Amino acid sequence: MSRITIEESNTTKRKIRQAFIEIYKTKPLDLISVKEITSSANLNRGTFYIYYENIYSMLDEIEYEIISHLTGMTNKLPEQTLTITPEELSILIRPIFEYIENNYTYFLALLGEFSRPTFKDELSNLMKANLTRRFILKNNNLGELQQYVIEYFISGQIGIIQYWIKSGIKISSEQLIKLITKIICFGIVDL
Repeated sequence: MSRITIEESNTTKRKIRQAFIEIYKTKPLDLISVKEITSSANLNRGTFYIYYENIYSMLDEIEYEIISHLTGMTNKLPEQTLTITPEELSILIRPIFEYIENNYTYFLALLGEFSRPTFKDELSNLMKANLTRRFILKNNNLGELQQYVIEYFISGQIGIIQYWIKSGIKISSEQLIKLITKIICFGIVDL
């Protein structure tokens, strides 16, 4: 009996995930079966259970890995304030939007019509933590109102990401970054 190499194992796991994500974009999680995933991946059902306990554990792992990757990316960003220029802000957010663009299919499923709210919540919490930790609001005398500003800002960011993804990424990450930085730095009046 031949042993499976690490590369073959990673390829099989990737096939399972990709099959799942394609299905997850079109139907709710509780209507997806292991048989459907493995059939789509051209694998037998038992292969799925080599890698995952169930569909929920696979989705948990996918979401965790993406949030962990984004956390790692944001932890590498330099400390800044919200008084920076659009060019400086572009440098800060470019890696995140390029990652989302490069992983479009995953984000389409994870933020899509049938997605669990947990991924969006985790993404929102990551953004809030980074905004709170890395950016200092110019008017820090807001007191309790500062949390409202943060919620407004994060909701806008999540909303624009979701629209960008759901619309099929019709504009490049670079175009979106330019739009976001203009909105953040100058407001919507001067677009």
